[in-house]
Amino acid sequence: MRMRLGFFVRLAAALAIFIMATQVALAWLYIKDRGDGDEPGYRFPLPERTAAIVQIIEGSHDIELALVAVNTPNLRVDIVEEEIFEFVAPETRLSNVERQFEDYAQVFNQRPFAIFADIPDDVDPAELRWGDRSVWTEYPMRVLVGLDVGRVLSIETRDDLLTQVYFVPLGWFSGILGTTASLIVLFFVRRETKPIEKLAHAVEQFGSEGKPVVVTAQGAPELRSLIKNFNAMQTRISDLMDRQIVMLGALGHDMRTYLTRLSLKIEEVPDDIRPALERNIEKIGAVVESSLDFARAGSVAGVGQRIAVRDFLECWHAEKNDLRITLRDVQDAHLTINPAALERIIANLVENALKFGTHVTIDSTAAPVTISILDDGPGIPEPDLHRVLEPFATLNEARTADKSGTGLGLAISNLLLRQAGGSLELSNIKDGGLCARITFG
Repeated sequence: MRMRLGFFVRLAAALAIFIMATQVALAWLYIKDRGDGDEPGYRFPLPERTAAIVQIIEGSHDIELALVAVNTPNLRVDIVEEEIFEFVAPETRLSNVERQFEDYAQVFNQRPFAIFADIPDDVDPAELRWGDRSVWTEYPMRVLVGLDVGRVLSIETRDDLLTQVYFVPLGWFSGILGTTASLIVLFFVRRETKPIEKLAHAVEQFGSEGKPVVVTAQGAPELRSLIKNFNAMQTRISDLMDRQIVMLGALGHDMRTYLTRLSLKIEEVPDDIRPALERNIEKIGAVVESSLDFARAGSVAGVGQRIAVRDFLECWHAEKNDLRITLRDVQDAHLTINPAALERIIANLVENALKFGTHVTIDSTAAPVTISILDDGPGIPEPDLHRVLEPFATLNEARTADKSGTGLGLAISNLLLRQAGGSLELSNIKDGGLCARITFG
């Protein structure tokens, strides 16, 4: 059986490998640049430093001791014969560089000086392009300064801070290499987290539509196990929901059968008690139907569609053709929801409002998307505003006096809204009445 690395181990290994690769590459480039001393990457010393060295050498009674003092591993200072100016090949003198370093002439007080490259014997100077930076970075560079004692001071330097890789400063090259390594690491991280994104989308879709969404098992073993268990779980939940709907349908059918038989039987009872029995049978039938509706609403919310709120409300209002319902300040907005579910929500809220009031006003806003149903009824006591959204919750105050109801209309609307990613909030209007506000987003 092939062993699979865990999610954390994969990410840690990817980071460690690329960090180690970066360090190895930088170390190799550093060693390559320093080499064994045959091809040092010389740089020019600062003019002020060169002038100070000249003054130290000329002002010293012991030139050899002064040379020992100014020499360092990265700076080689030596005294050569004055005739060396005559032996510097013209094609190796970097006249254009000398022009760029006119400040040398200022600090040397008109002393003779020259800047040239030590070209290897196997390199043809005529083939070199002296204006290129590669000439005075690849080959050893030397600064010659004439001294008052009739000799010439030779200065060579190596500046590790300006080490270059393919004509790019080592600091920049390190940044480019580190950025490249980070991008590669991000690619692998993205590759490992892609299945998580798919899983999250499937969870959201299954929660809103109630239909299983099979996700392909990919990635680390822990993630594969999670995806497989999620697929099995949503299949089981879907099966339970289907069986629940079938059971509720059979239960509703049987209940309606017995209620029909009771309705036929009460024809035989005395007239003085028949009306009460009929009302009770009607209430039982309403409770059964409402309970079945509530169970079906909790089983599936339907597939969401993008709809225009203003067009939807205007069409719904035209179909109702009820003078007690008025549309006011309906703004243009869009939302994604199952149209049948939204129609059911609004119908329940409007029906509830008309049950306790004489007129209903509907308005909406666009940011965020809200739909408000306002009535002119007695309102609801403040402590009960949240409780009435629970199943079978009823009130004994003026709002429910002499009003029939099962206490499921608001609960069904609230359930459908939660499944669609919305919320329902009830509040009393200052001048009287109740406001049911639907909010999405």
